Amino acid sequence: FLTDEGDLVLDPFGGSCSTGEAAEHAARRWIAMELDKDYLAGSKMRFEDNAQPLLLREKSVNYGRFKKTKAA
Repeated sequence: FLTDEGDLVLDPFGGSCSTGEAAEHAARRWIAMELDKDYLAGSKMRFEDNAQPLLLREKSVNYGRFKKTKAA
């Protein structure tokens, strides 16, 4: 591993939080970020039996300003 026990692992593309699960098994702390609500639902299921609850913070992101428009 490139981290030591107790280190913090950051996963900016959390997905179903498999990195978080691996971090827990390796005695690491972890933070994951995910925008897709379907993946968040999977993360909740992955950790529902955990002694420590999964803390979720939802934030709406408006990507409308980034939409491509057709040139006239």
